[in-house]
Amino acid sequence: MESIIEMVLDLLFESASDENVRHLLPKPVRIVLFTIVVMVNIGIVLGLIALGIILMKDSIAGGIICIVTGVLLGIGSAVKWIKAVRK
Repeated sequence: MESIIEMVLDLLFESASDENVRHLLPKPVRIVLFTIVVMVNIGIVLGLIALGIILMKDSIAGGIICIVTGVLLGIGSAVKWIKAVRK
């Protein structure tokens, strides 16, 4: 079961970001795949930030590390998406 999920996610992320596959898929499919990838990334970033806020009660250093990681991941993802869209 785990390998099936891994295979589906690999296909999803590779086909959404691979430049060679972009022209083979119809535009609506590419938009849906891109939207799914963006939503997953936003969920991970917000999850890290929320985890950091929750951890601030117990460990200030752990909370700050999670928040900074989430913010840096969000900034890096945004820069990569902007570069991909401009191509």
